[in-house]
Amino acid sequence: MRKVSKKTRILVPVVSLISAVVFVIILLLFWSSQVLVFANEILLVVLLMVAVPLAIVDYLYSRWMSAIEDQMPVLVRGISEVQETGLTFIKAFEKVVENKMIKPPLADEVKKFIVHMSWGLSFEEALNMFKERIGSPVVNRFCALVFEANRSGGLVRKVFVRFLFHLRVMVDCLVHLGLLVLGILMISFTGL
Repeated sequence: MRKVSKKTRILVPVVSLISAVVFVIILLLFWSSQVLVFANEILLVVLLMVAVPLAIVDYLYSRWMSAIEDQMPVLVRGISEVQETGLTFIKAFEKVVENKMIKPPLADEVKKFIVHMSWGLSFEEALNMFKERIGSPVVNRFCALVFEANRSGGLVRKVFVRFLFHLRVMVDCLVHLGLLVLGILMISFTGL
């Protein structure tokens, strides 16, 4: 599962919209007499030309984001367990990836975070880049907690355990909200 970049999420709607406009212009140039006869079909094709690529990109991005958010509780638990042994945050991140406690795509993002630190970035700069690269509310909260825990120093197992509980509740709420929206959409489109 690959990340869909922000550039791609912007380019796909623009390109599909431009291609739909070009399609309509070509139809008007070569079939101008038949355009009014097939107006409904042309409108459907244009809508599909715009909506289908956008839906595919959005689906791939949401799958990637869901996979990361589903693995965040495992990352938090892994870091808190490794920190019990007395290791620093940096070593805790490395051990969590090394022991394969988390799966891709989150493992790939954490590896990038570790590589950035090995290149000489400070812990906070690398963590900030990690937060910006993912852009999820769950990851933003996690990074804020790690920033504060790193500034305070010492072991923060109790804080991480409470955050883990909060994280699980938040992920459950997001799942239930998605199911609720899906139910509302199904009812509204079926006309029940």
